[in-house]
Amino acid sequence: MIFSLGKIPDRTRPHNVNVAVKLLYTAFGIELVLGFIDDFLTRDLFSFGGLFGLLLVYWIYWALIRLIGHGHKKALVIFLICVVLNWTFVLSVLILDIPVESFAVSEGVISPLSSNPLFNILTVSSSVMNIISLFLLFQNSSFEWFGPRADAERAN
Repeated sequence: MIFSLGKIPDRTRPHNVNVAVKLLYTAFGIELVLGFIDDFLTRDLFSFGGLFGLLLVYWIYWALIRLIGHGHKKALVIFLICVVLNWTFVLSVLILDIPVESFAVSEGVISPLSSNPLFNILTVSSSVMNIISLFLLFQNSSFEWFGPRADAERAN
């Protein structure tokens, strides 16, 4: 109970949902650190628009994870759409060899032009964590928990 900070763990959630939410928060932390480092090195962090955009994107990401942890099915579907769009963009960059600089938003994109292998490994690992967590969340035992059942458990 040292690490719980007075919060009682949610024992009504299925084990797969608990593991998936932990993976999502871990991927969120990795992507947040990488986003700040990338924006700091490219000097985008020092502009108001760059900092505001970065914080807005990561606030939405954090809010979706939190809502998924509370059993909101719509947040799960929105998160799935975001991950699919991100991977579609990544694959189009890698397969079609489109330069990343031609796009306005390139957060979380694996750039073939990137020369830092640690940055690429961490980006890939966070993306894989997102995919594994979505796999866990869309299993029957987990997906049935979302929606009315989770609403009823939250009300108690």
